[in-house]
Amino acid sequence: MKTVGKLCAALLCLTMVFGGCTRSGSADPDQTAHPEQTALADEGSSPAAAKETAEAGKEILTQDPQQEITFTFDYDPADYVKLDEDYRNIVFSEKDLEVSDEEIQNQIDSLLTEHAELEKVTDRGALAGDTLRIDFTGTLDGQKIYEEKDFQLELGSSSIVPGFDEQLEGAMAGDQISMDLEYPEDYGDEAINGKTIHFDVTVHEVDLSVVSDYTDDFVKKYTGYDTIKAYEEATREILENSARSDAVALWLDEHSVMETCPDSLKKECQQSMLDYFRLIARYNGMDMAELLKTMNYDSEEALLADKDNADAVETSARDTLAWQYVAEKEHLQSTVRDYVDYLEKYAREQGYKDAYELLDYYTEEEMRTLYMKQLVADCILKYAAVQ
Repeated sequence: MKTVGKLCAALLCLTMVFGGCTRSGSADPDQTAHPEQTALADEGSSPAAAKETAEAGKEILTQDPQQEITFTFDYDPADYVKLDEDYRNIVFSEKDLEVSDEEIQNQIDSLLTEHAELEKVTDRGALAGDTLRIDFTGTLDGQKIYEEKDFQLELGSSSIVPGFDEQLEGAMAGDQISMDLEYPEDYGDEAINGKTIHFDVTVHEVDLSVVSDYTDDFVKKYTGYDTIKAYEEATREILENSARSDAVALWLDEHSVMETCPDSLKKECQQSMLDYFRLIARYNGMDMAELLKTMNYDSEEALLADKDNADAVETSARDTLAWQYVAEKEHLQSTVRDYVDYLEKYAREQGYKDAYELLDYYTEEEMRTLYMKQLVADCILKYAAVQ
């Protein structure tokens, strides 16, 4: 199913923009994290090895706060990428950098929805927005091609195939429903494009999502902030920083031209792609070989050679070089104190207890990459005009 590969390649372009393919250094080279520290980089990594790797990455948290952190690369980015305009003379639209009250409200609504509680529904049939717990199978020409147990479906999300949700409207716990659904001709999987799949569904439970009241107590329980005011101020700051970084990222994307790619960077970006597919495999209870087979790839080399994936690697490398170009030109550096402050703030924004817990999930190199890009964005915006 090459469609899966194409979807993952598209997602990869987004994840790699913010998470990989950059080397970073400090005054003590022994403290520099390396790509092999991520648990996903080696499918054979044991839990003990992964823990040891995470602990090694946390050493930055105990270093001298005044120690300098610099960003270094094993090549000169200017030898590989050019910007067709001067990044010190950008004019941004105020609209591109502002955050509306509607966006703040969307974050609040998302938080409330995320922590909504489910209550069983027994006095009516299922409606859009309800959560159904179901078992279902899908068969084609008598052969079972789908089977799910205790699957949670938010009715109306269309997460399976168009028409599936509509057939379950009005269903109640205990109902058994059969349906025949024709897949679109351009669904993306040659095996089922335009084919009719027979589904048998058993409904075990219908739940109504009940949203809590938006109070200081709710905010304190689920966000770490003590009051609604503090949470909304922090949310606005996060969204404003995101908008600023997005504006810089878009400008760099539109104005950077990669002439050639360093071999080391290409290999790192390819490795990041393979790591990403391994993550997908693990999420779906497969090993890498099984995932490759479902996508009709004979090997990892074949996956990387696929045009969509190769293009994604090239895009990631070009974007990475553009960020590195500015970091190198501006001789960006920081102190351990400022970097650790960034880690603590980022951990809180992402719902982690502290930087120590954050570094259980991200390698220190990944976080330095994010930090470098934040410094680049701040630098460019310092020079920019806003109209």
